[in-house]
Parts: sequence; structure tokens; C-alpha cells
Amino acid sequence: MKYRVYMGIDPSYTKTGWAIFHEYGSFGDLHLQDYGTHVIEDEYVKGDESTKYQQYKEMADAISLIAANEGVKQVIIESMFIGVISQPMIRSVEARSVIMAELSQRYPLEIVHAMTVKKHFFGKRAKVSKAEMKNEMRKRFQVESLNEHEADAMAVVATWFDEDVSKDVVIA
Repeated sequence: MKYRVYMGIDPSYTKTGWAIFHEYGSFGDLHLQDYGTHVIEDEYVKGDESTKYQQYKEMADAISLIAANEGVKQVIIESMFIGVISQPMIRSVEARSVIMAELSQRYPLEIVHAMTVKKHFFGKRAKVSKAEMKNEMRKRFQVESLNEHEADAMAVVATWFDEDVSKDVVIA
């Protein structure tokens, strides 16, 4: 049976969650195949700009290797919601930018707004905790062990897939 392979990514400056899905058949049956988290030690990221860039690039390369091994054809990333500007937020933006730049050279990259994901699963409720999203993904994909980064990677693909027309930005 033929299938298409999608990868969801929740990039951050120290932990990037990823999830691989297969879509089977003409009716669009979405199945979770694998998921995980790539981790960088925080102390190492606090170096100079070239050290940080190298770490983010290594993370992007590791995620890209997973995608290549799984035969991914499409990468979906949740856009970042920026509230208060802080040092961790700036590092998250830096990491996300490097990861997106690296992956967009290898795969079609789609971005789904964070609020689109939350509304998809929880309606108009604006505040959704990481624990609530994690529990929702546990139920939907019937997985026991799951962290918040993996849950967000799953949720972005499920939203993109279910909504079909909710793609906010396409980077080709």
C-alpha cells in the first residue's frame, strides 16, 4: 500500500520534539509511526554566536537525518507565539530560525499558527496548558510515554492534516 510521510517539529533552543506520520490510502488515514526529542545541553548553548549556531545546525542535521531515514516528504512546524521577550525566548527564535532554514533547503516546509493548533483541539479557549495538549495527543494517538515537545509535534501535523486548508505559510 502506498503512503505519504509527514514530519511534525516543535523546535526549541534545547529540546526539539518530532513526530513521523504515514498517510495511507485515498481517504487520508493518518498513523503515528515514531516520535522523539532531540536535546542540547543548555550550558553548551550559552556560548558565543558561532557555538550556538553550530549547535542549532547540528540539531537541524539530526532532525533532517531522521526525516531522510523515514522518507519524509513534508515537514510541518508550529509557528511560535511570542508573549514576553526574554533571553530564553530569543534563543528559541534563534534555534527555530536555524532549524527552519536548514530543513527548508531539503523539504517543503509548512507552518501552522500556534493558535490554529489550540483552536483545532480545544475550540475558542485561548489558554491551553502543555499538560492538556499532551493528554489530548496521548488519547488521539494512543501513546503512553510522551513529553510536551513530542505532543506539540504531533498536534501540529494532526491540525495541518485535519484542517487541510489552515496552512498559514508555505516555504518552498
